[in-house]
Amino acid sequence: MKHSYVAKGIDRHPIVGDPTMSGEALKEMQEKTAELWPDCKWAAAQCMDLGSRNVGDLRFFAVGPQNSVKEITSQTIGHWSYYWVGWVDLKTGKVVADVPTE
Repeated sequence: MKHSYVAKGIDRHPIVGDPTMSGEALKEMQEKTAELWPDCKWAAAQCMDLGSRNVGDLRFFAVGPQNSVKEITSQTIGHWSYYWVGWVDLKTGKVVADVPTE
């Protein structure tokens, strides 16, 4: 059965600033996907709290049938100041709106 990579009960928020992540983070995601979780997609959340020193920071979540996170929900994000902003394209290193295809 193919995994659907659905966001349930949560809307995607537009990313603020440059949607490109650091090379180190991208390399780690690429390696984990290749070695451990071949069906994994990576979701991104960004801090939108203008009063926070973390504003603009990105957090990443491995989503897939073999991961503990099966779908994106507000509980997945885990903090009110972070909003789901999209999916990581492992080829370009950018956060994009739609789930990247292989």
